[in-house]
Amino acid sequence: MPVFEFSFHAQAQQQQGAAPAPPAAPFAQGLLQCGPLLPVQIGIATKVAATLQKFGLAAPPPSIGLALIDTGATISGVDKRVVSALGLQPISVQKVFTARGSSEHPVYAARYAFPNTNLPGMEFGRLLEIDLADQKVPMMGNQPLIAIIGREILSRFILIYNGPGGHYTLAF
Repeated sequence: MPVFEFSFHAQAQQQQGAAPAPPAAPFAQGLLQCGPLLPVQIGIATKVAATLQKFGLAAPPPSIGLALIDTGATISGVDKRVVSALGLQPISVQKVFTARGSSEHPVYAARYAFPNTNLPGMEFGRLLEIDLADQKVPMMGNQPLIAIIGREILSRFILIYNGPGGHYTLAF
């Protein structure tokens, strides 16, 4: 069973003229402060890309950023700026219930890939449009948070969240 493991590492301070610092140990507070993050690339669905190519049209480039694993989310979500940049068209509307109450969100088909990991890319026909405006991850170079990974994706994996160790593991 293939495994992907992620952990935050403390930034080792190196004094000028000193020998290189040893690799930093996992930083448990990173997982606590930021949550389980994954690099993600969101693009148009493969069938849509094939249709565009058939008519000699170029597919829009995928959006790259970070996704937060959210075990409280039934359905995964994609930031509305990504939806707009990709030119996605809604396929339905979904009522969503949160701590703030209920609201309706457009639903889209798209493709998730996970760059620089061994995780398989996936096609999805039910991704919610959500607003992740100004959500950046300081501990990851201020990369934007562009997606939430919900339980419909997690249902394909075994997730182990090791809080004391400051890491999580996905097996598939």
